[in-house]
Amino acid sequence: MTIKETEQVIHLQKGKKSLDELLASKEVITGKEVIHNLKELEKRQKEFEESVEVELRNRRGK
Repeated sequence: MTIKETEQVIHLQKGKKSLDELLASKEVITGKEVIHNLKELEKRQKEFEESVEVELRNRRGK
């Protein structure tokens, strides 16, 4: 695991970033990346909803 990955894991464990951390961050996210991330989230949400529907249909038969 690289140092950057380790730092990301630590941030995930700590929760939300403070204002100082956000201001000090050198991370730049382009509009294209934001759109891609939103599409990925929508895709995951649809897959989740479909899997829930399948599970509910399968349970009713038992």
